[in-house]
Amino acid sequence: MNPTLEDYQGRTAFLFGNLGPAGTGFWWEGVSPLLHPTITKFWAPQGLTITGPTALVTLGNPPSFGLCPVVSSVIYEGIDSKVIAQACLNRDAKYAEILYGQNKIKACYNEPYVQLELFQLPANADEVCCDIK
Repeated sequence: MNPTLEDYQGRTAFLFGNLGPAGTGFWWEGVSPLLHPTITKFWAPQGLTITGPTALVTLGNPPSFGLCPVVSSVIYEGIDSKVIAQACLNRDAKYAEILYGQNKIKACYNEPYVQLELFQLPANADEVCCDIK
């Protein structure tokens, strides 16, 4: 699946680094627990104010000329780096279960180090990607 063709509308992302101005907005570096791991750049329009060094945001689809997800709103600023790391661990642990099965991985998704329940991914692979059959 090509990650640039994903539907970003309504998804969330953690922004943790302002990369500078880009056109009429700003590039941000970040991660999203529900998007492809290679998607690490997000574009925030100039009218959207993000004053903190980190933020939890909602995303929208890029315009026809862009490839990066667009930040549509700011949910919360000042996200701790531990929360961002935990969301990434949750995503990776869940994908490992989906790809290899719970019996074949040493650290299951229900292990104690996976604490954050806000970003629980579906257990059924069909819910993650319709191409898997």
